[in-house]
Amino acid sequence: MDPVTLRLSNFACYRDATVDFRPITMAALVGSNGAGKSSLVDCLLWALFGESTKGGAKGGLDQHVTRGESDCRVELQFRLGGQTYRVIRTRSLARNKSMLEFHQLVAGDWHPLGGRTLADTQTAIEGVLRMDYRTFTASSIILQERAASFTADMTDAERKEVLARILGLDLWDRLQERARERLRAVRQEISTLEARVRDLEQKAGARAATEAELMDCRRQLARAEAEASAAQEEVSRLEVSAAREPDLRRRVREAEDKGRTAWAEGQRAEKAIASAKAEMEGLRALLARRQEIEEAVATEASVTPKIAELDRQAAEVYRLTDEVARLTRLVAGHDAKVQSERAGLESRREALLAQAKPLGRAPCAEVPDYRDNCPLLAGARKAADEAGRLADRLSAPEPDNPHRAALVEAEVARNTLEYDGDRHEMLRSVLRDARSTASLKPRLEAADARTADLKRRINEEDERQKAAVGDYAMAHNRADAARKELASLTEAVGQLEVARQRLRVARATEASTRTDIGRLEQLVADARKAADALAAALQALDAASRDELVYHVLDQACSTKGGVPALMIENAVPQLERLANELLDRMAGGRFHVRLDTQAEGKTTGTMQEVLRITVLDAGEERPYQTYSGAERFLVNLALRIALSKFLAHRAGAEIRLLVLDEGIGCCDASNRAAVMDAIRAVSAEFGKCLVVTHLDELKDSLPQRVEVTRHQDGSHVKVVA
Repeated sequence: MDPVTLRLSNFACYRDATVDFRPITMAALVGSNGAGKSSLVDCLLWALFGESTKGGAKGGLDQHVTRGESDCRVELQFRLGGQTYRVIRTRSLARNKSMLEFHQLVAGDWHPLGGRTLADTQTAIEGVLRMDYRTFTASSIILQERAASFTADMTDAERKEVLARILGLDLWDRLQERARERLRAVRQEISTLEARVRDLEQKAGARAATEAELMDCRRQLARAEAEASAAQEEVSRLEVSAAREPDLRRRVREAEDKGRTAWAEGQRAEKAIASAKAEMEGLRALLARRQEIEEAVATEASVTPKIAELDRQAAEVYRLTDEVARLTRLVAGHDAKVQSERAGLESRREALLAQAKPLGRAPCAEVPDYRDNCPLLAGARKAADEAGRLADRLSAPEPDNPHRAALVEAEVARNTLEYDGDRHEMLRSVLRDARSTASLKPRLEAADARTADLKRRINEEDERQKAAVGDYAMAHNRADAARKELASLTEAVGQLEVARQRLRVARATEASTRTDIGRLEQLVADARKAADALAAALQALDAASRDELVYHVLDQACSTKGGVPALMIENAVPQLERLANELLDRMAGGRFHVRLDTQAEGKTTGTMQEVLRITVLDAGEERPYQTYSGAERFLVNLALRIALSKFLAHRAGAEIRLLVLDEGIGCCDASNRAAVMDAIRAVSAEFGKCLVVTHLDELKDSLPQRVEVTRHQDGSHVKVVA
């Protein structure tokens, strides 16, 4: 994979940036801490695999979007196998959705290669690259603090699986799966053919017995046909005799129905007579009170007008009594008002007399000038005059009360009435008693009419009951006669049912035998065909058995355990070991060597297991990898990783044209750093592009190109310096 251009929009610290990889061969990726150097590596991995250097496609999807923005977009163009491809990956925070596009440049136009889903498109990308995220980072990118991912971060078994994928041996997995699918299909075909052969052998071998059974069935059919013919003749004879049975049964039913109807009519008439007599008995008590009721009617007629006159007198007495009470209140009110007015006048007169006293006491009363002009004397004279007028009014006689004459008249009218309340109440009691009894007059008249109707009804129902008794007796006699005639046919009917049962059995046997004959004839025909098909089935079974052997051999040949992939790994491991040791010789002066083992004995099973175990030799002696210093482990890891990448560059499988080294060199001393850089320069031409992420000025200056990353207010910028 050879990157061409990388365009970033709102990715991490990059708001809008473009990186042109075409002029880069071997460059230092430099910049201050936090400027975004590692984010460029993250961008490459995220575009291709949806994961960053920290790994994990889930949970961290939104961490790549620039803070404050709603979405990000990355577009990567790369070359592989002489073709140009483009990957576009986006992430939207607002919609919580990711999108992925994959295209190939054909004749100047981009043609889509992705599937209907994001997962399908991701599979298409990894299919073109022939590696997934883990394989890519294990061979092409040496991440910061993860250079040991191919040595310490994998088990021996996982490491061998990754190497197999890098070498393109996953093709053999697909071939093995196809061989197994064909093997399963062939075995299923063999199972089907074997079952068919057994079935055909059974059918062909049963032919003689089936033909003998067919002859027996044909003889049984002849006997059943004769039995059915004889039974049919007997049934026809007996049916003639039994033909009268339905008519007789109908006559019995009709007579019985008429008898039940007559009986029900007689019972109904009897109940109606009893009901009418009971009702007449209930009316008898009312009819016995006839004289009492008629006398009460006469009393009511004579007393009613008398009570009406007394009611009128009582109403007049009540009215005059109310009028006397009202006029009495008016007389008293008028007298009280007159007395109140006289008391008021008397009080006013006394006040005026007190106001007029200065006329006889004031010295100036006799002086003419003062007497006419003094306001006090003028007021006293006015009061004296008014007091004189009030005295005249008080001395005048009192006027008559206007209501007193009406009161006397009302009292005289009330006293002249001759109303007797006791007699009035006595007549009311007599009227109430008379009305209680007289109210029975309509019921008495209705009882007379009802009694006459009941007598008529009793006579009618008595006639109906007598007729019903006669009808019942006649129907009973008819039913008995029909039953006796029907009893004479019982024997013939019984024989007819027996004959019909014989006929049904004979015909059922005949039908069953014909069915058996048809089945056996088909079995005989099948046996003849089975004999013909058996040879062809045996031939097909032999061919399928040969195919099974072929696909079984192919399955074993494609297996990673003892098959062609295992042999290819066995052939590749010595070259990988040699390349790593050559690099270690250049970087460590021949002190370290590595040994790669592809098989190891299981600790629990004791059997040999397929692995890729790395053993470090220090001056010829094995030493645990964990006991080395950081710089020493880095040299071993770097040697293996670069050896793996260099090895892959010479293979036709996964084409890797990029090597990224993200820091780690700083842990080496000066001599080791020089050796490491020499090794990187030696293999950079074979990779095509080599990027070293570093902060060391010594390393910056030792590389021919530089990719500078700077941080600004509007985001990080990238500049390629040749």
